[in-house]
Amino acid sequence: MVDTGLHAKRWSRDHAITWFSETNGSGLSSVTPEVDRYCAWPGQACDYKMGHTEILAQRERARQALGAAYDLRDFDDAVVTGGNVPLDVLGDTVSRYIAAKSAR
Repeated sequence: MVDTGLHAKRWSRDHAITWFSETNGSGLSSVTPEVDRYCAWPGQACDYKMGHTEILAQRERARQALGAAYDLRDFDDAVVTGGNVPLDVLGDTVSRYIAAKSAR
């Protein structure tokens, strides 16, 4: 919400810090660095959530495809080893992981 408030609703930094602190109950010293990150990196929070949602969807796809052969540690290794990639490339990485595990 802070990211949207700053960049779409044109909140001031101070307003964002106050809103964040009052809304989630954290102290000013805790939320200020987060707000500063959102100021400097528009869309960061949205990007993070989109990536998180896609990783969860890919994990479920792998779990469904592999059944008992699915191993969370192996899945995590495949995702992390793939590096920082666009979400469509992440899907390709997971497809290769599924194919390799299915071949065993």
